Amino acid sequence: PWLEDGSEEEKRKKPTRYHLTRGDWLKFSTSLYLTLLEAERLFNRLADNKRFVDLRAMFETLRTTVEPDVTLERFVVKACGRYENLKGAFGAFCEDRSYLPNCPEPLLWWDGFHKLAIALQVNDSNAAKLWKVLTGSVEARVDSLNVGLLGSGEEGTDGAEGVTLAAFERELSTWAPDTALGSLKENLCNRFGSLAEGQRGPPQ
Repeated sequence: PWLEDGSEEEKRKKPTRYHLTRGDWLKFSTSLYLTLLEAERLFNRLADNKRFVDLRAMFETLRTTVEPDVTLERFVVKACGRYENLKGAFGAFCEDRSYLPNCPEPLLWWDGFHKLAIALQVNDSNAAKLWKVLTGSVEARVDSLNVGLLGSGEEGTDGAEGVTLAAFERELSTWAPDTALGSLKENLCNRFGSLAEGQRGPPQ
């Protein structure tokens, strides 16, 4: 049966501590102020074939299907907020292939940039667009040519070249707002969803 009674549900062993039974999910949903109807619908949508909701899979579903697009400016603010600066963000996900003759310095490839985007809660489609902008400038391509990447067979998995730290900082620093104003804007957007929504309903 689709609905289990409490005793049957308690007997089932959870695969991991991240897995929620229907009862666990309803309690979790209540803590988020969701209605019972909303909680039931979400359980039906998110539960696996063993009728557990894996919280890790839930967050990935939200990231890839619900997370809104971010601008380059907001991407930079989020990156600097989490990794202190652009150099820190680059260093966390770049790949050192200095053992190869045509890669004299660490480079950020699509795979690393995609992992950075995931860490910043940016959806995959948006990440691909940001990467295209990042690698599409003449300056970035010149950097790649200077380290012998283009046409070398060392391109990223999506066919795009790797990005040097200099190119990464130069291309993204253009979009970096003043620190104080950027932090204020980021917090307002996180609180209200957008500046427009914040204007309509400032806190009392």
